Amino acid sequence: MEDNMPYFLACFYMARTEEYDRSLSDIRSKHDPTEAIIDSRYKKYSDRYAFYCRKYLYDMYPQFKKVMNEEIHTYINYSAQHWIDEYERLTNDGWNIKGYRNHDSFVVFDNEWVI
Repeated sequence: MEDNMPYFLACFYMARTEEYDRSLSDIRSKHDPTEAIIDSRYKKYSDRYAFYCRKYLYDMYPQFKKVMNEEIHTYINYSAQHWIDEYERLTNDGWNIKGYRNHDSFVVFDNEWVI
């Protein structure tokens, strides 16, 4: 199962950050209607969430840091919704992230709240 861990981490990161961006904006990309476009007023929240999400993954799985980024670039043509669908498929198959809990609009990464 660990062979696919970099792909799962990439799906987790891309799906969770996209879902968070969707919570900030109703505007969608003209090239990918599933991708949220963030207004400049909310960009700092999106960036902060993405930073903490990536930091959490790097801290929990340092051995996969480089290959996770490679996975994201390998599948860069995935739509925003495809990342979310892949993440949901993998979690339904039993994949999970250590210490991660989702609380509605808040996310907890090992007791560190990210709004």
